[in-house]
Amino acid sequence: MELLRDPEFWVFIAFVIGVGIMLWKGTGMLNSMLDARAQRIKAQLDESRKAREEAANHFGWLAHFVAIDCPASSAQTRQGLGWAPKQLGLIADLDQLHYFETALARARA
Repeated sequence: MELLRDPEFWVFIAFVIGVGIMLWKGTGMLNSMLDARAQRIKAQLDESRKAREEAANHFGWLAHFVAIDCPASSAQTRQGLGWAPKQLGLIADLDQLHYFETALARARA
């Protein structure tokens, strides 16, 4: 009976009960959160599948080529022909805005 008078015993009992309640309530909440996340992911996959089918219907035989991720490089051309660009790159060239000078001049006039 000395055990029932020991405060550490009651702290342990309270701890076990508290952890038990958290696990009992927490697992239900965790399961519902995971179920909701699974539903969102399923909805995104269904939307993606539908978009892919619509693209295939829209592009027809061209859909296969549109879907290919095929990055290109000029390295083979540079090596084979000994070619090296001397001008600015596309983005740097567009940043200079000289392509739009006539349109801007017309808009100001």
